[in-house]
Amino acid sequence: MSKSQGNAISLSATPDEIRDAVSRMFTDPDYLRASDPGRVEGNVVFTYLDAFDEDEAAVAELKDRHRRGGLGDSVVKTG
Repeated sequence: MSKSQGNAISLSATPDEIRDAVSRMFTDPDYLRASDPGRVEGNVVFTYLDAFDEDEAAVAELKDRHRRGGLGDSVVKTG
């Protein structure tokens, strides 16, 4: 994320601004369908969840479901 590219999340961002930036986050170009198994490693959404979500069990469940397939990025981003 970069301020010059217009996709940074500032500390003063409103909840709507954060939601909008997260929804536009790049994840994995090889992940084409929600039914496909996904990669957690290197996926910025999971990096942020690891850093900021205090519910480690819920994050672990999202990671497991994403790796198995059937959980799209949009669900993870809004979950």
